[in-house]
Amino acid sequence: MDSWTFDDQSWQRSTDNHFEVVTFRGLEAIGHAHDTQDLAALVGAHECPEDGQDVLYPGLFRHSPLTGKPLPAIASPAKQTWLPPFGNSHSINCLGLRQSALSLHLHDAVRPDTPDRRLPLPPPGEYRFIVGNLKAFQPQLLAVNPKKGRLYLYLHRGWVELEKQGKRLPESSLNRLQWSVCLDGAEENRLYFPTDDGLAILDINVFKLGYELQLITARCIGSPALLEGWIMLPALDKAGKAGILKVSRKNLSEDWLPFDAAETGGAFNIPLAERDQTLWLNGQGQLKIKLNLDSQPTPSHLPWNQCGTPRFEFGSVYSYVRYGTFWQLCYDSAGGYYQYVKLDQENPEKYVCRSPRFTSGTISFPQASQFKDPPWSDGDVAADATSNAVSIPLLETANDAVLCARIEWVKGLEELLDSPRPQLTHYDLIGRNGDRCFFTHKLPSPWLALPFVHRDYLYLYHPEIDHIPGWKLA
Repeated sequence: MDSWTFDDQSWQRSTDNHFEVVTFRGLEAIGHAHDTQDLAALVGAHECPEDGQDVLYPGLFRHSPLTGKPLPAIASPAKQTWLPPFGNSHSINCLGLRQSALSLHLHDAVRPDTPDRRLPLPPPGEYRFIVGNLKAFQPQLLAVNPKKGRLYLYLHRGWVELEKQGKRLPESSLNRLQWSVCLDGAEENRLYFPTDDGLAILDINVFKLGYELQLITARCIGSPALLEGWIMLPALDKAGKAGILKVSRKNLSEDWLPFDAAETGGAFNIPLAERDQTLWLNGQGQLKIKLNLDSQPTPSHLPWNQCGTPRFEFGSVYSYVRYGTFWQLCYDSAGGYYQYVKLDQENPEKYVCRSPRFTSGTISFPQASQFKDPPWSDGDVAADATSNAVSIPLLETANDAVLCARIEWVKGLEELLDSPRPQLTHYDLIGRNGDRCFFTHKLPSPWLALPFVHRDYLYLYHPEIDHIPGWKLA
């Protein structure tokens, strides 16, 4: 049996002249469960009809060993990462806002009633989508159902469930505002998931359609963040006491960092992560982990005290870029007003606002118009007061565009969020070169739509749409 070894892959040829990939980028691929077309895409191989069947040849081959004819060209390798819920990337100054490091441009011919592509839905459930190479030749698309502990890989034949190779992925009770994942930059097929049974460390093998799982036991009440050489997240120990679970990325050794809080107030939202500190927010307060002068992480907990009740349903915290500060919208029930509260202060600054606003990070929408001034500023609100529409920002992009859900609505924003009725919704991409409506659909809670980008297509997932529409990016 002949064999070939290249920089990142090895192949073998059997006595009947069939070529088979053995390893690819350090992962075992022999004995795979793929058909020829899927495997060719995963490893960047040539797929050719020869001798009455489809055969594979290594991508570095230029001519068929069987016939001597030139082999068809293959696509160039590409890399891409999109982590739920907002495409988090370490090229962003602060993770956890509704911001992506990608630029989004739609082509001129886009029509709101005709997507360029439609992906089928995974099996019934609520999903989050992960894009990453996972050591494959091209970026792969994963669908994750956190509440059932299920993972699916999208192939040309549809969604295929990844099988456990040992322990099964536990379920997570964290909701859409609380659940997110981390991808290990050094091991690009390693993902960190929060679950009810602990921090799940998954090593994905897309070639064998499976995963291996290691579990650091604790009940996760928040999602993980990367800080220096550690993975950290809020959790409960066996006695039900809250703390920070600290896990070494190098050897997965674990440590427990308790924090002082009268009560935790339930699960925390996705982390707000900067270079040297991370904040997790919930209804009770702000949990912070910060590196001290010795680069050791130190936890602290700050209750909201007289700040009112945080209203997370109006979007992410506001990032006041000019001063590098973050502000959370809260409601003071005693005074009957909304206010923005500066985070990470024992006696925080507060600014009362006329009405709540939907916020994506640096941009806010009182109704249908976007403003880059602080959301407590009422300078231009009067111009928007006669609008009969509301725009909810879903994502800011690197090219200063905003993806929004626009709804015809004349009542209060609180009533809109409480309404169970389907709403005719226009999904817009608002940018420097004008606004473009790219999709229209009647949906309940249209702000639950999750955008993601995979291989130069923008997709929009909503559990009430019977497919996943996609649009080619320009």
